[in-house]
Amino acid sequence: MPTMTLHIPPELLRPLINHIDSDDRPTLLSLMKSSRSLRFEAERLLYRRIVSSDVQLQTSFLNCIILSPRLARLVEKYSLVNPRIIEDTTKESFFQLLSIGLQEMTNLKHLNFREYSGQPSAHILRNCVFQLESLDWGCHSESEIDVFLSGQKALRRLSIEWDAAKLSIPLTACPNLVSLSGGCRTIEAFMPGRQITSLHWIPELYGSTLVVDSIRNEFARLINFSFGGYFRRPHLAIVAPYLKSLEILELITLSVHFLHIPLRPQTDSISLQQGDLDVVFSLKTLRTLIISPQWGTRYLSLPIDGRQKIVENLFENNKALQSVYISRQGENSHIEHRYQKWIRGAQGPTIVSHPGII
Repeated sequence: MPTMTLHIPPELLRPLINHIDSDDRPTLLSLMKSSRSLRFEAERLLYRRIVSSDVQLQTSFLNCIILSPRLARLVEKYSLVNPRIIEDTTKESFFQLLSIGLQEMTNLKHLNFREYSGQPSAHILRNCVFQLESLDWGCHSESEIDVFLSGQKALRRLSIEWDAAKLSIPLTACPNLVSLSGGCRTIEAFMPGRQITSLHWIPELYGSTLVVDSIRNEFARLINFSFGGYFRRPHLAIVAPYLKSLEILELITLSVHFLHIPLRPQTDSISLQQGDLDVVFSLKTLRTLIISPQWGTRYLSLPIDGRQKIVENLFENNKALQSVYISRQGENSHIEHRYQKWIRGAQGPTIVSHPGII
């Protein structure tokens, strides 16, 4: 009797395979060996998202997709951050391989890249034809990144360190940009004339000055605003008068050690933080406030004692405010960052993850 083979149509098979976590590589690799139809569906998930800083693993992956362009076309997200390559010759050959691999990823939508020392690296993007939706570029700017961005018509989210003193970006570049992350020079280069509704202002080490009034209309459009990073940030009061539509605000606070201000225990540290919180009262459209620690620290944003009263005061003085998140612990790469979350009308806080709004 002839053997019968059960054939499942792709339109039925794909929804089943989509329930598998794309990070569950052992399961996906097993499926690839099961049958031809399962192989193609498993490959689609396996190659959709490539995130690794391991140079050896990335080298194997890049060689694989260069030999098989079909697999390269499956890649939608590619992330390579701080690859540690000591030898210059090895670095040069790897970056040549990376450039060829990126050219093959014609359907790439999301790119996250940072060269270990942050040096300009836009040469790896030469001859790439993909149209990105998001780009997190952790390298210093140079003319080649200017040329690349000028062709990115679908880009909606951009995080970049921009040198506005040397580079300019035409309004025709990134016309659909709605989310921006960077320092003063990035904001000056990309916000004017664009419909940006989400901004993360990351202050630079040397505290560049941003004339907010010159882009007041752009700030008035913001719905989401995250303020702060590794270094000391300006006071919220310099931007608050322009935040006419703001619904979600994240304040990334500074530790006392970085402020170089002599403080008396408790009272002065609270009043220092309270300065920003007083300004929150004036944000009449604000619905969510997030208070996070300065990047790279483990300091709590506010003293544990007294948080409940601070939150009650916020709800009392800002009638639009519906929820407040305050970091429970500082940033720790080995422990998930957790927050206390207060909701208007609830008895007390619950413990949650960062809402991830920017």
